[in-house]
Amino acid sequence: MAEGDVNQTIPIRGNDELTDVSNSFNTMASQLSNMYETLEKKVKQRTRELNDSHILFKASIESPKALIILFLDQEYRYLYFNQNH
Repeated sequence: MAEGDVNQTIPIRGNDELTDVSNSFNTMASQLSNMYETLEKKVKQRTRELNDSHILFKASIESPKALIILFLDQEYRYLYFNQNH
């Protein structure tokens, strides 16, 4: 698990304190694995949303009816200028 394999579990044997620790470890590993899966899904979803938003934004500023849009950096260098105008 220390190397990133959150699917690693400990075999359960017996019925003592080590069994309790093993059960707790396995529960923790399972919860951590679920959190990673949930986070990965959220990142993929957000990436899709940002990509869709970027496509829509780019299409809207490149439309012949769009206003002139100019982006400058902090030193007033051009970052983007829609050249349809």
